[in-house]
Amino acid sequence: MMLYELTTMRPEVKQLTTVLVRASTDLAGAISGLNHIDKNGGEIERCCQAVYDAEKEGDQILRAALARLFKEEQEAVVLIKWKELSSDSRKPPTGVKRSPILFRAS
Repeated sequence: MMLYELTTMRPEVKQLTTVLVRASTDLAGAISGLNHIDKNGGEIERCCQAVYDAEKEGDQILRAALARLFKEEQEAVVLIKWKELSSDSRKPPTGVKRSPILFRAS
């Protein structure tokens, strides 16, 4: 946010952060369960489903945030900055390549 010189935090940023922390925790649980996949299959599947659900929830929050932003924000420059930040949040960090989903819980 320093790069864009935004001084206020939109509530959706906090919501997205909460979802991201939850997804990261579940992802860590799935990865740690891979050591004994034969014993941890159910837990790994639960974690993968939770990550999938968190991604869907994050997408919904982001779409709602963008709709609210375009409806409520009157300053064009601020609108552009927040729109750019929301677009950046969907990209992997520099140097990280997106890989295809290896498996998806059904």
